[in-house]
Amino acid sequence: MRLLVASLPDPASVNLRDRLLEAAEWSEDGEYQGRKCYWLRDMLMISEDQLHLHLDHVDRTIGETLGVQIDEVVFLSKHRAA
Repeated sequence: MRLLVASLPDPASVNLRDRLLEAAEWSEDGEYQGRKCYWLRDMLMISEDQLHLHLDHVDRTIGETLGVQIDEVVFLSKHRAA
């Protein structure tokens, strides 16, 4: 499963999350840290209070909490890898 992570302190990340939610029929199912989880096919999208830089092992944390196998993590951000 692919995990998409939006960082609430990052306006670009929140904007990307909102546009993705508008672009397809995501289903709301469950919560993580009091926020809704959104599901679409093999993707799970969550929102985090922390910036992406501080989310060590988010795949393990989410996987254990929600009982899913995370194979890939995508951080919603305007930044890109070098």
